[in-house]
Amino acid sequence: MREKRKTAQRRESLKRRPAHNAPRRWRHGDSLFKELVALACEFLTEGHPPKDIQRLMEEKLKSLGREVKLKREDPYRFIAYAATQGQLRFVPPLEYELAERVKKAYPQLETVKVVVAPSMEGVAYHGAVLLQDLMRAHRVKVTDAEVHLGFGGGYASRKLAKALADLLQQADDVPQTVFFHALAGGFDLEEDRKADSTNPSSFWGYFVDNPGLRFKTKFVGLSAPGLVTPEDFETLKKLRGIAEVFTDQRSKVDIIVTAAAHWGEKHSQYMRVQGAAPEFLKTLEEAGCVGDFMWHPIVRRPELLEGKVPIRPMTLFDLDEISDRVESGRTRLLLVIGPCGACDEPKTKILEAVLERKRQLVTDLVVDHRCASELVRDRRASSSSR
Repeated sequence: MREKRKTAQRRESLKRRPAHNAPRRWRHGDSLFKELVALACEFLTEGHPPKDIQRLMEEKLKSLGREVKLKREDPYRFIAYAATQGQLRFVPPLEYELAERVKKAYPQLETVKVVVAPSMEGVAYHGAVLLQDLMRAHRVKVTDAEVHLGFGGGYASRKLAKALADLLQQADDVPQTVFFHALAGGFDLEEDRKADSTNPSSFWGYFVDNPGLRFKTKFVGLSAPGLVTPEDFETLKKLRGIAEVFTDQRSKVDIIVTAAAHWGEKHSQYMRVQGAAPEFLKTLEEAGCVGDFMWHPIVRRPELLEGKVPIRPMTLFDLDEISDRVESGRTRLLLVIGPCGACDEPKTKILEAVLERKRQLVTDLVVDHRCASELVRDRRASSSSR
């Protein structure tokens, strides 16, 4: 009985313990605790190892007339606490030489960033940085008080939208009004990542009522399913609420932001949805489908799809319409492509197919270093074999 009582007491103690890694001598809201966290992180960002930070903190506090005795493990806990609160950010490095090689191989690209990152988060951050630069450039070039951003759907685009919202906190060198356009309808599969949504309209939550943004935000959604028949596509375009988007809003898009997925049931949400139409799935594979770009399939032999498309994405632009805008200089398209979220493998084949398409789709590229290395290697091998 006594052991049961002790076990119950331990459980209650664990419930009352703070959820963070704060040393027990300080409460979460204490100003001293916050000061110690800040001090530990400052020394960390200066390059000092945690084993030296305890001594440096005590010396600094003593010089300020503060007598605080720290334990050896305290700096680790301060740093861990800051990380759990989102107060520390790792910025992946860029590979400048490799970026130049990609740009030389694909001279149509205006900007290339190669990110040394093992996951999409680091690539998304640098994609947000480049998008902010494009917004600034638009403000200078067009001297316009507003900029219109169009977002394609997908998990990667969602990560970029979140990174952009964080990056734009207190930014005052972007246009006075930013319009966010959803370029596609949305669909979600419930077998994984249930908390996320691939519908670009769901990204707007990062920007709505955000007190850190110093510019006005406006949103243009596309209230439609992700995939429809060609006949339903034409019908939906004429419906009230959707017709205005196609006739009035889509021509205003200045910068398109999107990602791409390589082919495979685990990798491509587009392919998983197409599983409901096995005959068309077979046709796509016969046409050499390597992935999808803004929910549009990218195939090696597009002539095999002519007249055989029973279902299509509900998007504001077809691929040729994007090319029209890109080639005329009316729109920039930023492609942000990182490792696959399902298998962590690089998306080299889909990127290669997009960049080597007869008509240009992409003006600016942010890509992970493994994909960029394979891209350049394959390009060199292809050139030498001709």
